[in-house]
Amino acid sequence: MLLASLVLAVTMATSSSPDLAELFRSANEAEFSGRQLSITFADEGTVTDIRHVAQSHGMAMAETDKGATMAGFGVLYDDDKTAMASPDSVQMAFSDRYEVSIEATDRGIEATIHEGEPIRARFVFDAASGALEMTEVFSDGELFRLQMFIPDPEMTAMPPMDDMAEPDMMVEVASPRLPALEGYQSGAEFEADPGGVHRFYTDGLFRFSVFAFPGETSITGMDSVYDARYSGRDGYYRSYGPSMTTVTWQSSEEMFIVTGNLPPDHLANVVSQLPRPEEK
Repeated sequence: MLLASLVLAVTMATSSSPDLAELFRSANEAEFSGRQLSITFADEGTVTDIRHVAQSHGMAMAETDKGATMAGFGVLYDDDKTAMASPDSVQMAFSDRYEVSIEATDRGIEATIHEGEPIRARFVFDAASGALEMTEVFSDGELFRLQMFIPDPEMTAMPPMDDMAEPDMMVEVASPRLPALEGYQSGAEFEADPGGVHRFYTDGLFRFSVFAFPGETSITGMDSVYDARYSGRDGYYRSYGPSMTTVTWQSSEEMFIVTGNLPPDHLANVVSQLPRPEEK
């Protein structure tokens, strides 16, 4: 399974506070081309990434020297192959633990989200185009991830969609295996090859997926994997992407994967609610 093909936003429409929802709606409709710089200040060190991004007619693209990923209308394409397609969008409410303030600044329209006293996230939108120009995510009041968009209209825009493969619809399972997680809402549970299941979760601000696979399933596509500890226990493995953090581990019966844009303290809370690694 290629973890790089897992884009969380493609099947989940988030209902937020009215003003913030409108800002993100405009950002999803904006037309742009340029580069996105991502910096993650992880426990293991600073992780950086820069890639070509573009958006047009509701489709978004991220491209590196390894290929392009495109997403929109509930479909995720990995180059010219369909990675997954969701039958329906899932409306998720913005958690009442967040407080949102929005103001016009010299940088653009700035939305700041607090979770209690500490700042949790900040978004800056271009006042003219509506495009999302900067994202900051905080953990325990410290900056965890910074993303900045650098516009460049001379860069290659979105490729034509006429030659893209027909989407393969995700299959909903009749008997869900993954649990409800405190603090997050979840959508339907879907089949995930080989022999696993997959479910989306969100609190309206952050989004993530949980996978469960049988036995010693082989996981590919994770760069720079680090040993990690959660709830005082070893056996977890963590990897950082430009916008997502992925944690994998083997429980007594299944291989689990959590992947999403959660900050470290939220990620630790989610992982602690799932079966623990098998003791060696």
